[in-house]
Amino acid sequence: MRSRLAPLALLLAAAPLSAQTALATTLNGFAGTWLNDAARSDSFPGGRYPGGCHASGKLTLVPRDLVRQGNFPPPGAGRAGPILDPKVIAFMDEIRLFARITIDAEDSVVVISNSPKYATRWRVDGRRHQEAQMEGGLVEFEASLKGETLIVERRIPECHLGLRREFRFGVDGNSLEVQMTISSVGPKTKKRFFYSRGTGETMP
Repeated sequence: MRSRLAPLALLLAAAPLSAQTALATTLNGFAGTWLNDAARSDSFPGGRYPGGCHASGKLTLVPRDLVRQGNFPPPGAGRAGPILDPKVIAFMDEIRLFARITIDAEDSVVVISNSPKYATRWRVDGRRHQEAQMEGGLVEFEASLKGETLIVERRIPECHLGLRREFRFGVDGNSLEVQMTISSVGPKTKKRFFYSRGTGETMP
């Protein structure tokens, strides 16, 4: 009996290791610098975008440039200015067309950098993680791999805001499509962006 169970135990132990190896190999394929193809990518209109939300969940809208730059307007005369929330500002700053994306991958973790000063770290385990914010409230993060599509999601429950990005390879392996889905109280908004590997880089 013992001799029959031993191979089975080895097989069961090898299965998780094989899955981890496959995950790391797929994630490593995303690693590198990706340059945007503006001619094929969607754009964002101007206007006013969320910069914070009230306790009721109602969003505070501010000019797009304020959200992009993360600038907080000074309070009005004798009154508080718009109710802005750093976690909403950070959330909305990801909702734009980036000229360059850098992705680093190690084991089951990917780091996505939109600029030298801003990067997000994702553990690709399919679980929802919550992070308490200094200014109050929670931000939820979730990353998963569905086939060869990397999916990262950020949510702010109290503001009913959600951002889902799906990264998938083109046929040649050296192009990348990013589909962005923005959810709020109203209808969802979807945008698609296309990238190619930076000069001199090849698929790992």
